[in-house]
Amino acid sequence: MSLAKGGGENPTPRVRMSLATGGGENPAPRAKCTAALRMLALGTTADVVGEMVRMGESTYLKTIVKFSQVVVEVFGPEYLREPNVQDMEKLLAIGEARGFPGILGSIDCMHWQWNNCPKGLRGMYQGHIREATIILEAVASHDLWIWHAFFGMSGYHIDINVLQRSPVFRRLCNGESPPCNYNMGYYLVDGIYPQWVVFVKTISELRSRKQIHFATMQEVARKDVERAFGVLQAHWGIVWSAAMMWESETFWQLMTCYVILHNTIVEDEGDGVAQPHDFEAPGEQVEIPEGQDAAQLMNSLQMHQNLRDQQVHTQLLNDLLEHMWTNNGNQEANA
Repeated sequence: MSLAKGGGENPTPRVRMSLATGGGENPAPRAKCTAALRMLALGTTADVVGEMVRMGESTYLKTIVKFSQVVVEVFGPEYLREPNVQDMEKLLAIGEARGFPGILGSIDCMHWQWNNCPKGLRGMYQGHIREATIILEAVASHDLWIWHAFFGMSGYHIDINVLQRSPVFRRLCNGESPPCNYNMGYYLVDGIYPQWVVFVKTISELRSRKQIHFATMQEVARKDVERAFGVLQAHWGIVWSAAMMWESETFWQLMTCYVILHNTIVEDEGDGVAQPHDFEAPGEQVEIPEGQDAAQLMNSLQMHQNLRDQQVHTQLLNDLLEHMWTNNGNQEANA
């Protein structure tokens, strides 16, 4: 076979790849997985990577989607599940050591820019960023493990709107998990979130050293979820750059795949609290289960009402402020 460089004895890298994969017509599965990971990690366009592996652009894009679907199906039950009893015990113990008794993590939203959003939908997906985006809501713990991922709402919404549709508290309100009060668990949030029992925000008007100490500790710990977003974007360049897909239906599979791969890296690089257990599929909308009787519905509505108890929220904030000042801030002030 005559080649452009070096004759038939020393084929170029592109030709070697073609020979290893059986030609450009039917690339081997290993080459497809390599090309998919290359695009996910580097954020390069389909035509660049497709040319390297002698694969058509349309075939390559289908490979990306299929790869994401397989990752979600195979690794989702282990690497993107809701915390079980053992996980909650470990999270609570670590939170106690960090000065936040009862903390389960931090919650926030991230926007992924959609570059190829159709013009007819662009207005619905534009928000304060002035670009078409799709929102990812996530809960992350201290080790950057993402325990909850809800993706798919348009960038026109804000964090509160996403929270109203998110299933993050669905199990709690359906009576499928222990009560989540200030003795069981809460999440650190920024100032836009409402004053719910399960949320702890910073203090905006600081009037004492005690409040300053609490606000500093809260803002430092709340950065866990933002750090998780940063690591997610750093590992997977396609999330950092604008999404080039046309179909919004494929984005959930892609983003869920990135979150799962992110958690596998967290587990490999550190001592996470994760243990293999089943989980209920993430990202689903909150719906009333079929066949739910009136008593169950009333209990669910009552739990939603309890989550919004501002008096308990205020009491939780005061208890944490006194606890942190007694155990840490008071010593620092006297030092």
